[in-house]
Amino acid sequence: MAEKNFSKTGEQSTVTKGNKFRDAVADLLRTKYQDVATEVRIAHKNVDIVFSYRNYGKTIKVGVECKEYSKPLTKDMIRTEIWSDYGPLVPSDIQEVIIVARHPLNSAAQQYVDTIPQLRFQTYEHLEEDLLGLHLYIKKLASEFKAQEIENYYIAARFDGHALSAQKVIRNWIENPTGDSLAVLGGYGKGKTSLALQTISEQANRHLADPGERIPILLRLGQEVHETSLEGLFGKEFTARQHTEGYRFETLMHLNRAGRLLIVLDGFDEMKHAMSSTDFYNNFREFNRLRGPNAKVLLLGRPNALPSEARTLVFRGQRMVGAQIHNDPAFPPWSEEQIAFFDSTEVDKFLRSYLQYRVANSSLALEDFVNSRVTEIKDQIAFELLRRPVQARIVADLAADPAFDLRGFTAYTLYEQFIRQLVERDSEKRVRKLISTEDRLTFQRELTWWMWTRRESQGHFNRHDVPTDLLQGLPNGGATNLDTKLNEYIVSTLTEEKETGILYFAHRSFLEFLVAERLRKVKISAEQHVVLSKTLTSDITNFLQEAPGQADVMLDWFETLVACAGPLSFGYVRYYQSNSTISDRALANENYATISPAETLIIGMIDARDTLLTSAELSERFTKLGKIVAMGGEVSAAVAAFCLAEVATSLHEKDDKDVIRNAYEWLITASFVRLLTHCSQLREGDNSILIEQKRFGPIEKLIQRSFKKYRDIGTGVDIEIDIIAAFSSLSVYLTSESKFLDDEFLRTTLENDAEKSLLFRNNSFRPIRIPAKAIAGRLKNPLRREIFESVLLPMKTLSFPIVAKSERHAKITTAIDDL
Repeated sequence: MAEKNFSKTGEQSTVTKGNKFRDAVADLLRTKYQDVATEVRIAHKNVDIVFSYRNYGKTIKVGVECKEYSKPLTKDMIRTEIWSDYGPLVPSDIQEVIIVARHPLNSAAQQYVDTIPQLRFQTYEHLEEDLLGLHLYIKKLASEFKAQEIENYYIAARFDGHALSAQKVIRNWIENPTGDSLAVLGGYGKGKTSLALQTISEQANRHLADPGERIPILLRLGQEVHETSLEGLFGKEFTARQHTEGYRFETLMHLNRAGRLLIVLDGFDEMKHAMSSTDFYNNFREFNRLRGPNAKVLLLGRPNALPSEARTLVFRGQRMVGAQIHNDPAFPPWSEEQIAFFDSTEVDKFLRSYLQYRVANSSLALEDFVNSRVTEIKDQIAFELLRRPVQARIVADLAADPAFDLRGFTAYTLYEQFIRQLVERDSEKRVRKLISTEDRLTFQRELTWWMWTRRESQGHFNRHDVPTDLLQGLPNGGATNLDTKLNEYIVSTLTEEKETGILYFAHRSFLEFLVAERLRKVKISAEQHVVLSKTLTSDITNFLQEAPGQADVMLDWFETLVACAGPLSFGYVRYYQSNSTISDRALANENYATISPAETLIIGMIDARDTLLTSAELSERFTKLGKIVAMGGEVSAAVAAFCLAEVATSLHEKDDKDVIRNAYEWLITASFVRLLTHCSQLREGDNSILIEQKRFGPIEKLIQRSFKKYRDIGTGVDIEIDIIAAFSSLSVYLTSESKFLDDEFLRTTLENDAEKSLLFRNNSFRPIRIPAKAIAGRLKNPLRREIFESVLLPMKTLSFPIVAKSERHAKITTAIDDL
């Protein structure tokens, strides 16, 4: 009896297993064919799956027989168990038959199938590949790493904190059936693209050897300009670039959900120039559509392309809300790995491998030359410059010339010499001598600036889009028209044509260096600071910082920065603050009535959580900011008020109550001083103040919207700021009204009511109430102090009727109610 029950259980298990296999095949076919049906009765036969397709105007009906057997089908099994049933149905009832099984056929079975024109055999994995249409694409990926000759000198990348190679860590991740999608992060020139190419080529070879391995797909996101949706990204790759027959997005997504793909997205930071946080959020929402329990998605790019808040959100799914961390379900966390810099052993190994590769066909005594040059490189070039693979390669390229002097290099001079040598070599060719090296370098700098400052692309362009005015003032070099002149100049740039008419820079760091070099050679007008504010990245500023004489260049830029009306970003102004001469000059400016908004921001941008400023130094800055609030122009006063409010808020985490109190006292006192300065009439009878409409500025609105008054038994009257209302009022003015600041985090976080309510909802944020007598004590002018104490403080509400030209007074009240 037990044996009989076991047999029935085994039978049921086999049937269930077979049905699951049949349904899996049917689901796969449905991604391409609309009429897929299962268990269809045709004449005497229950056909597992039936579907049809059109072929030159004729409908072809296909029957599919699914065999989930643990062993390969034999010739006899196909002949007696399958074709004996299907043969009578062909061609009257069905025109083609496909057998789908788990295991490949042996040669005898395959030969039998090949003798019957209406019969096909596919493993499940081959069916996947054929439906997606990627076989030739996979073969191309398998050879790409070798075809680019990278393997001749490639040094296996490492991740920080791992003893294993990066490739081994990635392999373990691929083979682990669980786990988050993986984000590989690294600054410029650390080998992200080479690692992506090695990973995808290895996976392609694995799949070709065993179709059960995941199908590899590589998207080079830096090639994308207009496409941001998954449908557009994959569609362009497999229809425009790879010309894949039969590609369907639905099939790709089905296979991805089923755990059959390895998708590598390289260069998330290069999809579009000057991406805002909103752009990144939208892109990552699309990337996250690929993720699931069985999916393997590998993402590579530069982490510094995102602001820290955006980076924390898209990679870790976390928002900072006040002092608390909130998880955002719209952004599931990625596993993160950082590519490590070369260590000394890897530097030595790379230099030797690359120099051997570069001079292999020369007449030099290879071993002696390489040993001598590597020793010289390590003696003359700072180790930090050699830790990035791209920079070590540039050094080795220069060192491959025995006559090149390697002494005295920084990152800036390294790129400068490398690019100059490339252009000089090209200019030495007889047909190119009509145009000098300097003219070619000038065009190259202007070309990169044009590329960098347009939002349509980053790192690549269509040659037909290059504006002809870039050629103005440059010699023709024998060209007879603008097209041939443009071609003659483009041929000497660091670009490569990978698609018809589309040119790419060999490495993004070349583009960033040329942008930095171009900036150093032009006079920056006040208006141009707005463009620089949008385009200057941390990698460009790093090049600038290492350029000779950059401190003096920055002083020249600062002369026009003070006249810039904006919009400017915090990061851009902070770059100037990092120059001690500029920072000292701003601090020394005591002409508070005319001090510029940019100078005010340089004084007031204090990262209170990390600052090394002493309490005395902070107090000095608060004093200056307070005086700017009281006496400065409207925009400068608003900037100063914002800085005082921001530093007081951020200091709550350090619980530095004395400094917080000092900042608040200055903000409140200076605001009242400005109010009293601007009021045109005091009317004690109705406890109101008249202010001309043209003088009712951001500080008056700040008082109106965010100041409150409380009566305290111990201290008398206290004044408190509603910090949410204060930030909202000042940020709206600075970003939307005056348009001095262009900061997305400020706009999206502080102007969004939902964000604001979350930002200060926790109980740990308690604004400090400042006793009115402490404020009065700061009012040095006796008349102002008397007005403050005898008129403002006794008011149950503060009223600001605005005297408009029509003489109609619109009464605006601020709730400073007695409690």
